[in-house]
Amino acid sequence: MTLLSYPTARRTLSHAPGARTERIVDLASDIGGDPCPTIQRGGQVETELVCGFFRLDRGDIHPLIRSLPPLLHLQASIPGASVVARSTIALIERERASGRPGGGAKLDRLIGVLFIDVILAWIGVSGERPTGWIAALQDPQLHEALERIHSDPARSWSLRELAASAKMSRSAFAARFRDLAGQTPMQYVTAWRMQRAAHHLRTEARSVAAVAALVGYESEATFSRAFKRYVGVRPGEYRVRSLNAAEARLPLRR
Repeated sequence: MTLLSYPTARRTLSHAPGARTERIVDLASDIGGDPCPTIQRGGQVETELVCGFFRLDRGDIHPLIRSLPPLLHLQASIPGASVVARSTIALIERERASGRPGGGAKLDRLIGVLFIDVILAWIGVSGERPTGWIAALQDPQLHEALERIHSDPARSWSLRELAASAKMSRSAFAARFRDLAGQTPMQYVTAWRMQRAAHHLRTEARSVAAVAALVGYESEATFSRAFKRYVGVRPGEYRVRSLNAAEARLPLRR
């Protein structure tokens, strides 16, 4: 069995350390146009790979993506680690093989479910201490404060008010929030506002001023400056680039 690696991802998969490697792109002539190809190289052991991907428009600004490690690995040998994921993969395989009309849309939803399954399973069995947004959400006291921020990002939140919702003193709340989330509560409020603003700009036809008001800014100019600091471009440019990326089916680049 030889190793197949995808060069842009810079990951390798092998049956043993030091095994001879072969890039998937070098096997393109064998694959042809088959969406589910069979590749034979050496050995007698059969390996089945089920691959999928997400294309995220500025996904790196979402706190969930920022909280994840570069690679999540669920080992089948860990009890319960892959039970749910395996059942979802089975549904994906069944739908892919059926060829029914509308199957593509259903596959998109199932892959989204698989993404959630993997994250939840990883949190439950990895043994690693979650960081960032995930760690803060798992904290019983911080969870309440985060829920309030998420439900009303336009509110003029104060440290005193958020600490009270967590039933903590301001100093204790600020220290725990910074330790788990990696930023201060007020920095998180701004980050969540920018995340919601980016969503509105990508998916709705509201004016920049209207989006600014939705996330708590009375001044469009102040909002534009804050958005550029966080995302890297002004709201209008971000919207144009989002539309162009959607049309070209390419991820956004800063």
